[in-house]
Amino acid sequence: MKIKSKKIIAFALSLGIMLPSCVYADTISKNQNAQVDMNNYLQGRKSPKEEKLIGEDRFDTAIKISQSGWNNGSERVFLVNSNSLPDALASTPLASKLDAPILLTNKNSIPYNVTEEIKRLNPAEVILIGSEGAISSSVKESLEDMEVLVSRIGGADREETSLLLTKQLDDTGDLGVSKVAVVNGYNGLADATSISSPAASDNTAIIYTGKDSIRSEAKNFITQNSTETYIVGGEYSISKKLEGQLVNSERLAGTDRRDTNAKVLEKFYGKSSKVNNMYFAKDGSGREADLVDGLAAGVLASKTKSPVVLASGSLSSAQKSFIKKVKADKFVQVGGGKNSKPYAEALALQ
Repeated sequence: MKIKSKKIIAFALSLGIMLPSCVYADTISKNQNAQVDMNNYLQGRKSPKEEKLIGEDRFDTAIKISQSGWNNGSERVFLVNSNSLPDALASTPLASKLDAPILLTNKNSIPYNVTEEIKRLNPAEVILIGSEGAISSSVKESLEDMEVLVSRIGGADREETSLLLTKQLDDTGDLGVSKVAVVNGYNGLADATSISSPAASDNTAIIYTGKDSIRSEAKNFITQNSTETYIVGGEYSISKKLEGQLVNSERLAGTDRRDTNAKVLEKFYGKSSKVNNMYFAKDGSGREADLVDGLAAGVLASKTKSPVVLASGSLSSAQKSFIKKVKADKFVQVGGGKNSKPYAEALALQ
């Protein structure tokens, strides 16, 4: 009995030594396999291509955007005052429908490099956006000297100009306007920039209002034509009172301009797992004029139904969530400066 007990004890001890070794070896094998899987994942994941459309100033950046999207010329060109953003932002859907780049000018003269870009594009028509208070007759005459047909879309104020652009959009081509984005034309310019590219991609008009009021003609157009009305911005921009007057409305609003941008991105691109391009421009915080890069990029982005991320300084958490979820073949930084850090943050997320 003692001999048999010793044999059993010896077998148990040897088994005890072997089992931990087997478990340890199996753990190492699993860890190695997991590392191989991770390495394969990282190798298979492609970083987006990069493009930078950064000029010496806003005029030059718009030219680089034009050259990127219309390298073979264009039948039409939109010309806007670089200091008159409201007129320009509402023009994006019509410019997209006419496949026209947006270039910038001064009120009384066209910069030399912009003139050269117009010559390169060789358009049949240049469309001035805004009244003579925005672009003077001297600019019109300079263009006519180049033997270019010049037309103008401009009202007495920004609200009327947006309505004129809406009517022109409705009358152009076979597809009329059935969707409208309503934006405060006075303190909602960042919101207008956020909606400009998806609006342009989807033949959606941009109509300006005040916080509490809307022109009767604009309201009538929305009532008669719009099956979907997007209110872009919070109640500080478009009040509850005005919202109640708009048919078939949905509000897209965040806690600030970056968050509102994220809401717009999620609404129009969030169901996609991938987009062709993703553009990055400044959000205009601290300097509304910085939005002009996003304006010029809006038409280019609409050509490939691509989103425009607006951020200065850093991305918001909601923007980061969107960028993690929706992959892009190419990242495009539009303009330099305050959007360089958000652009770098976005690259790290993909």
